[in-house]
Amino acid sequence: MPIDSLLFEKLTAFCAYQERCKKDVVQKMRKLEIVPEDQAEYIERLIEENFLNEHRFVRSYVNAHIKKHWGKNKIKAGLYNKQIKSELIKEYLDSVENENYKQKINDVVALKWPKIKGETLHQRKAKLIQHLMGKGYEYDKFKLVVNALKV
Repeated sequence: MPIDSLLFEKLTAFCAYQERCKKDVVQKMRKLEIVPEDQAEYIERLIEENFLNEHRFVRSYVNAHIKKHWGKNKIKAGLYNKQIKSELIKEYLDSVENENYKQKINDVVALKWPKIKGETLHQRKAKLIQHLMGKGYEYDKFKLVVNALKV
């Protein structure tokens, strides 16, 4: 079946609004009731016309979530959820500058540490570690920062 121009226009607008991955586009096609047999043709054309680009999506996703103070583990999990290939994830996470990443950890610690309540220094540090792990930061990247904290 040939590509429906109105549906294709909706998909191009969807992809032009912000970077998308294939999984996002497939979900949109389901909402537009495009039958699974025709979906590959739409995706192929979106890629050909550069509306859909996995490399661009991953770069955008990583940069946006680093700015939101997400750690690499949480970003990696989000990209796996988007069904991005692990090689592509590794390539872009490895490209994150270590100095910038360390500064993000320091920023999170500086914001969170004064707000943490606890009876002992150990309890406060434990809560901070739990917070940083929840944000997706790797323990070996932040342990020195946490260990240096005083009351």
